Amino acid sequence: SGGSRGVVFECACAMARLGVHVVITGRTPPPDPNAPWLLQDDAAFAEFRAAELRRRRSADPGLTPARFAAEFDLLIRQRQLHRRLRDIETQKLPITYAVCDVTDARSVRQVVGSTLMQRGRLDGVVHGAMLEWSKRLPGKTPEIIDQTMAVKVQGLLNLLDATTHCPLTAFVCFGSGAGRFGNRLLDVNRRRRSVDDQREIAQRGGEQAEIGIPTA
Repeated sequence: SGGSRGVVFECACAMARLGVHVVITGRTPPPDPNAPWLLQDDAAFAEFRAAELRRRRSADPGLTPARFAAEFDLLIRQRQLHRRLRDIETQKLPITYAVCDVTDARSVRQVVGSTLMQRGRLDGVVHGAMLEWSKRLPGKTPEIIDQTMAVKVQGLLNLLDATTHCPLTAFVCFGSGAGRFGNRLLDVNRRRRSVDDQREIAQRGGEQAEIGIPTA
């Protein structure tokens, strides 16, 4: 679960390179392959976003930047997904993508059932789906907590229930390093690093942002 992007995707690719057929899941539906914005570079896509905001505001003067960002987020995720699927195809990795909301028990059962029908067996599950809200606890609303728990806990229960009849050899769950140790402790560790380490972090910052949430 949650294998369509981030560090979970990188782990899925590593497993696939060992010859394991991996089914990665995510909530994002694949985009229209003919959508012109899919192949735009970052600069062109940013211009497209700005133009789309102007167009939408012209049609709806009451449109707020926050509402537009929330609605435009689907295109961003679809663009990222398209890149991942294209990488899989280029590398000829044995990876299949399936749309699945891990908080929806029926959706999880459907993916497990289709996997068993197509592959014949299911040997392991990796639960990597997560939501990242970088806020201190007082700033986390009940809605944020409910959504986070739904993905990690209800998602886990749905996966366990859907695979009860499968003789699994492994069931792995991803968790957040910041969730385990807290952002303040991670900040302290970062300040203790040498200057050279700080330069490396700065150089690799883009990679970390692209890969996704650090896990423990």
